[in-house]
Amino acid sequence: MNDIAIVTPGKRVSAWVAETDPKYAQAWLASLPMADSGESAREIYQALYTLNRQEIDPARRLELMDLYVAPVTTVVNGLQGGLSRASFPLSPRRRQVADFVRQLYMEMAAGYKCTLKDLVKARFHWGRRQHYPQVSQRAMAFLGELLLRACQVYLPAPAGVWKDIHELYRFAETGEWLDVPIDPLPGEGTSPVTMRETYLRILMLALARPYQMPQGECLLVQRYLGRWAGKVRIGADLRVANPAACFLIDLGADGPPLSLPREAPAQGVSLRLLNALELVRHTHAFVSRLNKGGPARPVDVGFEALDTTVHDVLQRLTRAWGFAARRQHSRLKRKGNVSLCAGLGAIHFFMNDQKPFAQEPDDEDRTVTLPASTTGEQVGADDDQGDEAMDIALDRPLPEAVGKSQPSLPTPSELYRVDRWQIRDVSPRGLLLVGEGGTPVHVRVGELLGVQRADQIGTWSIAVARRLSNPAPGSVEMGIEFLAPRATPAAVCRHGSRQGCSPALSLPAVKSLKRPTSLLVERGLLAADEDVDLIEEGRPRRRVRILQRIERTNGYEQWLFVQLLDEQDTGRP
Repeated sequence: MNDIAIVTPGKRVSAWVAETDPKYAQAWLASLPMADSGESAREIYQALYTLNRQEIDPARRLELMDLYVAPVTTVVNGLQGGLSRASFPLSPRRRQVADFVRQLYMEMAAGYKCTLKDLVKARFHWGRRQHYPQVSQRAMAFLGELLLRACQVYLPAPAGVWKDIHELYRFAETGEWLDVPIDPLPGEGTSPVTMRETYLRILMLALARPYQMPQGECLLVQRYLGRWAGKVRIGADLRVANPAACFLIDLGADGPPLSLPREAPAQGVSLRLLNALELVRHTHAFVSRLNKGGPARPVDVGFEALDTTVHDVLQRLTRAWGFAARRQHSRLKRKGNVSLCAGLGAIHFFMNDQKPFAQEPDDEDRTVTLPASTTGEQVGADDDQGDEAMDIALDRPLPEAVGKSQPSLPTPSELYRVDRWQIRDVSPRGLLLVGEGGTPVHVRVGELLGVQRADQIGTWSIAVARRLSNPAPGSVEMGIEFLAPRATPAAVCRHGSRQGCSPALSLPAVKSLKRPTSLLVERGLLAADEDVDLIEEGRPRRRVRILQRIERTNGYEQWLFVQLLDEQDTGRP
């Protein structure tokens, strides 16, 4: 068996002490205060760091590493809860916790990589080959968990992680144990897993465009792949009749699979073809069933969620996997600034001269003003309040939480904010923006945005946040896509009613982007074939019929509509 080219920590003497006897290590782990995730995580990290830099018999190291799996999973789940509510860029406290979670998984993966490397070097160690499948799978699984946790908070993958993942796959492929069943890790169910399945789950999650997903969706995709990743195929033959849902893997690269080139690539010893066509067809069948009113059963999709959530997740997966993402327009480097407000309520507010929304509009002046939403995030809200489990100190003290008094009844101007962002590059369909200096953005993927250019004060374009990334502490990159260059603030009411009106945005048709006239409303407000009254500034109340939903995110829904003729439209009393 050839050597394996994976990166492991160097062996050295440490001031920390770690228990190397499995019996006593198990007792020590059982004594940790697992309810205190921060303290337990600190203790576990120090022990793992020390173990991974000590000379230990590989069989004993394997036994020790397996003991750490369940406690690490427990403390990470405790820490991850605070990160799921984070806004971006991450506050110093939350950035520290996110980095710490990644380091924990790095050390877990490192322990198994050390075990594997020592087994490979022990040429005459009896029975060493029987441990190869389990150790390789464990190492790859924790590298995959590291990538998952990074994606959940839009952090980049650490250098070298993808290279090690590909190398572990190559090693298993050469040794012909890709399909050897292995007992699953805690939280991975009860069914045996294989090296091939673990590798495919990691690859397909990366190809699902995780940095374009709403927070928390990565975990749902991972569970879906745990159920259906076996429908994906990998082969050394790069020839394919139908390039749809096919991608190119370079086992020597430090990165995920890439889109299949338009011209067939030359055969190479490190190149593999990933064919996900069967999985895409299977996922599309689920979407079609949901469109017809079928249930989203957890046994089918691998996770439990609302039918609408399942539909949205699977629909995004078919788009991500079904065709290679190739840029249609070139991006140009530009410098400048834009002002952003986030959320339907905020856009309404600033587009209507900062007037509060009237839920019972006056038909005489037909004034449409904007909502003072009680769900918006307040300016200056403490991002870390109540995250006691996130108190982790490694090499620097954590900043003290500063409590800030809030008015009991905030005004709209206190609820809504405008942030300034720097333009990095532009395209006909959107912008790449950079926020720095720890700006509390309060933006999530799928959020509706109002965009005001520095040279167009008072004019708001409508966009949506498509992608987030945290390349460095205190900095966040956001890719936005324009929906319309302008919009008309509006209200949507039940037909013939003066009460219960809700804010909406009426978007004009954009021929250059092939987008028809549409309505933007809060999620769950409208349904297809429903008749409502549409009220816009300076226009009579109109009766319209809701037709087809164009898009649904966690932040809004976009609907096509058509005007209907009735008494008001014809001028009759």
